[in-house]
Amino acid sequence: MTYDLLIVGAGISGLGLAHLSNKHNIHTLVLDAAPQIGGCIATHTFPDIPGFWVEAGAHTCYNSYGNLLKIINDLNMQTHITTKKSGLSFKLLRKDNLYSVLAGLHPVELALNLPRIFWATKTGRNVKEYYSYILGTKNYQDLFGPAFNAVLCQPADEFPAELLFRRKPKQKDIPRSFTFPSGISSLTKAIANQPHLEIITKATVTKIKRIAKGFQVITYDNKVFTAKQLALAVHPDQAALMLADTYAELAGLLAEIAMAEITSISVATFHKDTTLPPLAGIIAPYEPFYSAVSRDYLDDPSYRGFTFHFPTGQIDPSRQIGRIREILGIPKEQLLATAYTHKHRLPALQTNHIERMARIDQVSATTGIALVGNYFWGVSIEDCLIRVAKEWERIHQ
Repeated sequence: MTYDLLIVGAGISGLGLAHLSNKHNIHTLVLDAAPQIGGCIATHTFPDIPGFWVEAGAHTCYNSYGNLLKIINDLNMQTHITTKKSGLSFKLLRKDNLYSVLAGLHPVELALNLPRIFWATKTGRNVKEYYSYILGTKNYQDLFGPAFNAVLCQPADEFPAELLFRRKPKQKDIPRSFTFPSGISSLTKAIANQPHLEIITKATVTKIKRIAKGFQVITYDNKVFTAKQLALAVHPDQAALMLADTYAELAGLLAEIAMAEITSISVATFHKDTTLPPLAGIIAPYEPFYSAVSRDYLDDPSYRGFTFHFPTGQIDPSRQIGRIREILGIPKEQLLATAYTHKHRLPALQTNHIERMARIDQVSATTGIALVGNYFWGVSIEDCLIRVAKEWERIHQ
């Protein structure tokens, strides 16, 4: 069987592209190496707590996510949008105590440096260079740097300043931040459950071949799939391995993009077992984790949930759990449920990334292969879907 389009990768980028193809009645197959779809959208449920979940990856949708909202409308999920509770804020963790984020601010330094915002440019600067310049070195070190690390779930210093907090138009009839009653994975499942869309998990692609009428994709267990068009929605280093034999130059460019690995640990506990105040999450300078995100934005009569994002390999798992218990103030025997999620991998973009992407686009245009993912315009859900929309238009001109 020959498919019209074969997509490798079932994260939001691959599924977003699959949704567009399904809308246009294009015979599409999606392959993913993981046992489940979703990628960095990973709503975790606890077997012993029916109906309770936490986000182990992406945790918020915004009314500026225009491409995402188009998919929601297509799937008739508008009525399922669930407003996140307002009034919750992130807290700053210092020496085992929680403070207002403003406690990390150096106001005199901010006043002296902030006027620079009127002439400072982000072009060609990384996050550390730009924000240290307009906010001050101490402010960046003690507050804003750790906050950006939390947003990106990786060290933010070298990330291109142009790609952080890009403005997107807001739809004011939609809540500013929202989720769904069963978490964001409800959306990826709804995309996957559409009629005529075929998805195969546990299918690791090892090689891609160009053939007369399209492409052949070969998996680890030697299954061969044929398609007229091909899209790669996987991490750049994975795409590089798949393309190495057939498109060496493109593979080399993709292999230059560094990756960061994050271990996300989700926990649940009874309300009564933690004295931690209701909050949106925790920013943690000088801690072994980038951030903690709370599920307090949705009320639950019995339970609270948290996900802690650690850089993989810096401290051992027992110490990770120990630090979580210390912060939550919970003895070991009272920690209700713990779940190690799969390790997330995110692109660690560098200052010259925009120039590299321009070259990747130039080279990939000669191959007939669409490239989508979170390594083009940023790591948010909408950044991924902006790239999807662009590639869709290119391959279906």
